[in-house]
Amino acid sequence: MRVPSDAGAGMTTIARAASVTATALLALVAALAVVLAFFGGHLAALAIERGGSALVGRAVKVGPVTVDWGRYTTVTAQELRVADLAWSPAAQMLRIGRSDITFDLWDLLRLQLMPDRVRLRQPVLHLARNQQGQWNLPQAQKDGSPASGKAGHDLLARLAALQAVEVTGGQLSVDSLASPGTEGEVRAFALHMQEENGGTDFRGMASLRGGAPVPFTGRTGSPDALLRSIRTDGTPFPVQVKLGPETARLSADGHLGNPLDLASADLRLRGDGDSLAPLLGAIGLPAEPTPPFHLTAHATGDGQGWNLRDMLARLGSSELRGSASLVRNAQPRPRLSFDLIAPRIALADFEWLVATPGAGGVASSAPQPARMPAAWLRQADASGTLQVQQLEGLPGEPAALRMTANLQDGRLHIEPLRLEIAGGMAEGATTIAADEAGSVQSSLRLEASGLSLAPVLAPLGIEWLTGSFATASLDLRSQGATRPEILAGLGGRANFRVSEGSLDLSGLPHISMDLVETLGFLLGSGGGSGPTPVVCAVADLPIRHGVVQVEQLVVQIPQVVIVGEGTVQLAQSRLNLTLTPNPLQDALLRVLVPVVVSGDLASPGVTRHPELSLQTKAAAQAKACAP
Repeated sequence: MRVPSDAGAGMTTIARAASVTATALLALVAALAVVLAFFGGHLAALAIERGGSALVGRAVKVGPVTVDWGRYTTVTAQELRVADLAWSPAAQMLRIGRSDITFDLWDLLRLQLMPDRVRLRQPVLHLARNQQGQWNLPQAQKDGSPASGKAGHDLLARLAALQAVEVTGGQLSVDSLASPGTEGEVRAFALHMQEENGGTDFRGMASLRGGAPVPFTGRTGSPDALLRSIRTDGTPFPVQVKLGPETARLSADGHLGNPLDLASADLRLRGDGDSLAPLLGAIGLPAEPTPPFHLTAHATGDGQGWNLRDMLARLGSSELRGSASLVRNAQPRPRLSFDLIAPRIALADFEWLVATPGAGGVASSAPQPARMPAAWLRQADASGTLQVQQLEGLPGEPAALRMTANLQDGRLHIEPLRLEIAGGMAEGATTIAADEAGSVQSSLRLEASGLSLAPVLAPLGIEWLTGSFATASLDLRSQGATRPEILAGLGGRANFRVSEGSLDLSGLPHISMDLVETLGFLLGSGGGSGPTPVVCAVADLPIRHGVVQVEQLVVQIPQVVIVGEGTVQLAQSRLNLTLTPNPLQDALLRVLVPVVVSGDLASPGVTRHPELSLQTKAAAQAKACAP
C-alpha cells in the first residue's frame, strides 16, 4: 500500500469508507440482477447507469451486460465506471474491468438478491480528499466523513452469507490520506474466500510514499467472524500477514478487535532477512543493503496508536532491547516514544544509513559521497532514552553511551550525551537538523577529562604522541549533506591540555639523519630515538571553514618548550605546522633549529625551516603549562 507512515489517523475513515463504497456497489449489482431478470442486458445496462448515477450522486457507466442462466445464474458486467468528483485529480473513483455475480436461481425468483459468489477482475479504487477534509466517497455527510456505520453493518451481514469471493488484479490508491501530499497504493491485489475453508486469503504488492512495491500475503477470518467482531465491539478477529520477499520478511500474527475502527489489536511481530533494504524501499526510504536482521516484538494498539513490548532487534552483531510506542494521529506527523537498552552496538552495522543508493535502491557504480540521512529525520517526531553498554567502532574502545533524544520537526537534539571511552568521560550535547530541501545543520559540544590520547590518535596513524587529556573541549558546528561538505563547512573551537605523555621520534618517518640528531637534542635525548617525557601540552584551536588554525600550541619537555603554529586541513587530512623550540638552557640555543612538519596527517614529513630564526621565549611559553 502506498500508505504513508503518517497515515494511521485516516485508517478508520478508510475502513468505513470502503464499506460505504462496497455497499453502493452491492446495491448496483442487485439492481442489475432484477432488471436482467425481466428486461435483458441492454436495458439492464441503461437502468444501472441511470439508477447508479442517482444512487451515488455522480455519473455511472457500464459496458456490455450479459446473463448466463442456470441453476446458479451468473450476471457479467464489463467496465463498470463510477466518476470522481470535480476536485479530485482522477477521472474515475472506481473502475471494475469485469464483474461476475452468481445467484441461486431460486433466490432470484423469490427476489432474494444476495449473491452466492462474487468475482471482480481488475478493480481500481481511487480515494482522495480535498483541503476541507472531504473524501470523494458517495453518501458522505456534510462534513465529508463517511455515512454512519449502519450501511457497513448491513453489508457485512450480507457478506457473511456469501459462499465465495474472489478479487484479482485489484488496485487501491489514496491521495492526501493523513496530510496533503501523502500517498499510498496497493496493486496486484487478489483475494479469495470460500465458506468451506473458514477464512479469507489475500495477496498483492504494497508500497508507501511511492516506494518500491514488495509482495504481501495473508489470511483473515471469515466475513461472518468479521461481522461478529464488529457487532460485539471486540470479539477477536484473526489476522495473519507476511510482508516482503523471502529474503526480507516481516510477519504479524494475532487478532484485531472491531477491525473497522481498529479498536484493539494484539499481534506478535517477527522479522528475519538478509537485508532491510527491500522493506525500507517499500516505505519510500531506499537504502544500501544492510547486515542480516532479526526482530521479535509484541504489538498492541487501538485507533490512536501502537505499543511495542518485549522488543528484541538484531542487525548484524548489534542488539537492541526495550519498548516503544507510536501515536499515529499526532500532528503534524506520527510521534514515537522509546526506552531502549543496547547490550552491543557496532557502528559498522549502520554504515548503510549514510550510504548513497543508486537508482531503485541499488548502489551506483560511480563513487558518490555518502549523504547524511536527512529524510529519516522528517518521517516522525520522537523522544526517548538509549543506553549502549558496549559501543564498537570508535577510537579508544571499549566505549559506552547514554543519551536522551528529542526529535521535533526534523531537528534531533541529544542532551545529555554521555560517552565513556579511552578510560575517560565526555559529556555534552549534539543537534542535527534537516530542512525540507535536504540540507543538514549539525553541532556538537563536548567536555572531556581523563581520556587516554594514544587510542584516540591511533586510527589516524599517529603513534608518536601519547598522554592523557587532563581536560578537553569541543564546540563545533557545520552544514552539509555529505562528509566532505560537513568537513569543509566545519567551524568552532577545540582546546585541550595533555599531561603525563611522551614523544617518540621513531614514529616519525622520512626524517633525515641530521634532523634526527637535531630533534634528538631538542628532545633532550642526545640524538637517540627513544621516547621523551612530555611535561604537558596545551592547545587552543579555532576552526574556520574546515581548517584548524593552530594559533596556540605549546609542548613542554624536560629541557625545551616547543611552540607550534600552522594549519590542519580536515577534509584532506593534511597538516602544515612550524615547530619552534625554545630551550630552557642557553647551552642548547646553538644546536636547536625550527622545523616544519607537513604532509599527510598520519605520516608527515619533517624538514628544517628555511628562514625562521630561533628566539628564546621559553620562560613565557612555559607559563602556559603552569597548573
